[in-house]
Amino acid sequence: MAKHRSGSAFGLIGIPASLVAGIVAGLFLPLAAIAAMIAGVRLLTGKFPFLSHVVPAEGGERQLTLRLVLPEEVRGLWAEHKRTFGEPLRELQLEIQAMAEQSKPESGRPS
Repeated sequence: MAKHRSGSAFGLIGIPASLVAGIVAGLFLPLAAIAAMIAGVRLLTGKFPFLSHVVPAEGGERQLTLRLVLPEEVRGLWAEHKRTFGEPLRELQLEIQAMAEQSKPESGRPS
């Protein structure tokens, strides 16, 4: 009977370890695949793939395009994207923090 209990204890411990391994693999493997594709494109073409956001004039739809850029241009394009998207992301983060603060129960309030 003691063997059965210890075996089931290891079985219970095995579930969380498998879960953690699955989460880590689920996060790491897609990033590794993207990095490998970027490295492959860089190796074959000498240029880096870079996502570019295009907004056509006069009510046109926004487009997301993939461009191949020279390595010297990447730093400038990245800085431009940080300026463009940094402020809206910062506002979104502050909004989420405000909602989280509102959802916390107040410690001084009686229940």
